[in-house]
Amino acid sequence: MGPFPGNRVVPFLGNQGGPITGNPAPAHDAHRNHLFILLNNPFGPAQQVLMVSVCSVPQAARYDRTCILVPGDHDFIRHESYVAYGKPRIESSRSLLLGVTNGLFVDKGLVNEHVFAKIIDGLRKSPFSKPFAVQFANQVIAAEKRGIAPR
Repeated sequence: MGPFPGNRVVPFLGNQGGPITGNPAPAHDAHRNHLFILLNNPFGPAQQVLMVSVCSVPQAARYDRTCILVPGDHDFIRHESYVAYGKPRIESSRSLLLGVTNGLFVDKGLVNEHVFAKIIDGLRKSPFSKPFAVQFANQVIAAEKRGIAPR
């Protein structure tokens, strides 16, 4: 299991591990929705959620090979894709809920436990992971161990 053990509920989108699609997308690809995986329940005073983006494997460019997803890993995955640990986001649950309400984000259901564990494990292994994302993940883990964060 990865750094977020246990099964938790993200009240506004379903269980943790719930992918959502939506924009804003990267400026170079703003015409399409992008898949984000929610890695934890709302946490801390600001009720924040760590999210990672899933991107199509490029034909000729460098990309993070730490966690490759393939069709069958989730219904939204139609071709080989990778988790972009170098582009994490931390969003407040309030902004995510507002995004869902306004149609900016769409709940795409859960990834299975095996795929979710692989995604979580990659956060610590990827050379592209941003320090703020790993630090946030470590804070969630520490709070869970002390019994002050939702599981």
